[in-house]
Amino acid sequence: MARATCWQCGRPVAAADRFRPECGAARDKRAALVERPTETLPAMPPPTATTITASQAATTIHVAPTILTQPKTSQHSFVVRALWFLLVGWWLSAIVIILGYLLVLLIITMPFGLHLLNQVPQALTLRQRTVHIRVSNEGGATVIGYGTETQRPWWQRAIYLLLIGWWFGAIWAVAGWVFSVILLTLPLGVWMLNRLGSAITLHRH
Repeated sequence: MARATCWQCGRPVAAADRFRPECGAARDKRAALVERPTETLPAMPPPTATTITASQAATTIHVAPTILTQPKTSQHSFVVRALWFLLVGWWLSAIVIILGYLLVLLIITMPFGLHLLNQVPQALTLRQRTVHIRVSNEGGATVIGYGTETQRPWWQRAIYLLLIGWWFGAIWAVAGWVFSVILLTLPLGVWMLNRLGSAITLHRH
């Protein structure tokens, strides 16, 4: 649909108007009238009510929970370990230390000697190795595992043993054993012997 507009003022001209009331332009000057198309806006659709179900309104994401559990301790009770130390541990640990050093000095049997020396805490008070929780992310999944202390590289421990460990560990072992058989220094002696592997080969217990 088009409408006629005045050539002078540009306002719409009705079909019955001979003159424009605002500007006085004559209606019969057809050449002065221009036809301007009217802009018709598209009709907007009426709003419709949208029904959303409960399952669409709320998206539930199921995520498997990660539960960290402390592993059951493998340590014996304090009473059992104390009785073991009083009846067996104090003399058995001395035998393990002496035998371990003899095997280390023979060079060929050094691995067996070091293994024995690392077992001194267990021979003394039945102490087991410490277990730690390890949490890692592999391919987007959380992996929980248990393991013992991570050891230093073998070449570092070998250099330490050759330069320091063999003599420092002997002093540490003798001092720890002596302290453990004296009542006043018993806690210190047990603490030292539990770390004998660290003094000899930097072993982490």
